[in-house]
Amino acid sequence: MIQTLAKNENPNGISPARFEKCREAFRLQMSGLRQTEIAERLNTSRSTVCRLLRDYNAAYVQSLEETPKINLIAAELEKLNQYEEAANRDAEAATTDRDKQAFKRLAMSAAKERQSLMIQTGILPKEPDKLYHVTQQLRTDDEKKRRPRTDDEIKESLINLLEHRRGFDDLDEEAE
Repeated sequence: MIQTLAKNENPNGISPARFEKCREAFRLQMSGLRQTEIAERLNTSRSTVCRLLRDYNAAYVQSLEETPKINLIAAELEKLNQYEEAANRDAEAATTDRDKQAFKRLAMSAAKERQSLMIQTGILPKEPDKLYHVTQQLRTDDEKKRRPRTDDEIKESLINLLEHRRGFDDLDEEAE
């Protein structure tokens, strides 16, 4: 997902007017225009557009370097949560089974990306047994009051999940 710098994120050394031109050049480039087309729209030369885009890129990199990493991770996790929720809402509203399954796949993909990001950043441990203990600690009070599941119940749940996933795989093959 491409992000732009907010108006209040103008880095030092760039005048507000130039920074606004940099933002506009970047926005036009992200909309699919070539540099020559951007130059025409901004009434400037192609080489100036190159410099504007270079300056904008440098400002963006600088803002990323100055932003605490935890804030970047939190923002990305929030986006993934929003994608998953939106896909689940769309799945509920879908009128055909095929559309429902497609939205469910999108929701599952967002959930997997969120989990992957949490593992990569060390929020969740990489080792499966440690991950199990962390998720057990995150259970709600209602979940903790329930009796622990037996090994047979866990195996049955896993089999059901695998069979359910196979259904998704079959849909993927049909779509291709």
